[in-house]
Amino acid sequence: MQFGVFTVGDETPDPPRGRAPSEAQRIAAMVAIAGKTEEVGLDVFATDKHHNPPFAMLQHLAGGRVDLMLGRGNTAPVHPWFGQDIRTGIPLAIESYALLRRLWREAAVDWEGRFRAPLQGFTSTPRPLDDVPLFLSAARRRFGVRRPG
Repeated sequence: MQFGVFTVGDETPDPPRGRAPSEAQRIAAMVAIAGKTEEVGLDVFATDKHHNPPFAMLQHLAGGRVDLMLGRGNTAPVHPWFGQDIRTGIPLAIESYALLRRLWREAAVDWEGRFRAPLQGFTSTPRPLDDVPLFLSAARRRFGVRRPG
């Protein structure tokens, strides 16, 4: 048997102030609790990851120090895992990149594309703390990474 702590990040208002903690405050508290969990010798600290309000993770844990590199998968076996055909890989990657940028920059997204279900007023979290550098990797005859404008 193992003993530990599981949390999804408490959003309960602080009784003296009556205000719910911000995403950054909740995540900082989770990191502190994880440290205490290890310090007192418990077996596990666990949390989950959501993409809907009010939960956020990676950028907050890293204090805004995140660069994200996306790759589209360039081998034939990868695409069928996700119900796709490699021949549509480049348009799929371009569409996905454009959607990700909108989800990160806009509070509510209405979107319809070719490769996934449409979105109506969708809000995605985590929202970046700042403008996250986003790189696209490419592997063909030449290898390279580029940062789109």
